[in-house]
Amino acid sequence: MATISEDELAQAFLASLVHGGGSEADQQEQEYLVRELMPCLIPALKSLLRAHDDALRRKCNGELVLPIKPLDYLAKYLYRHNPKFAKPSDETLMLQRLAEKLTQ
Repeated sequence: MATISEDELAQAFLASLVHGGGSEADQQEQEYLVRELMPCLIPALKSLLRAHDDALRRKCNGELVLPIKPLDYLAKYLYRHNPKFAKPSDETLMLQRLAEKLTQ
């Protein structure tokens, strides 16, 4: 059984978003989302999952842990890492390049 790398999976996912069919307006909206939203949202979701895993691990070790509110966490992350006001991470830059390549 062949294994698929994370990069190949990400490319297939983004390609399915961009080339999902529909009208020209739908296509432009999807391309906008892939180009502008996904490079910021993917690292935010990964950070949320890491924070959740860390909280579960600490809770299993007997520590008192406050629950994570996912929407609040994402809102704070996106506010702090807004690419217009903060230097984008290497991961965000890589996702932006990938999104540009997919939407051309």
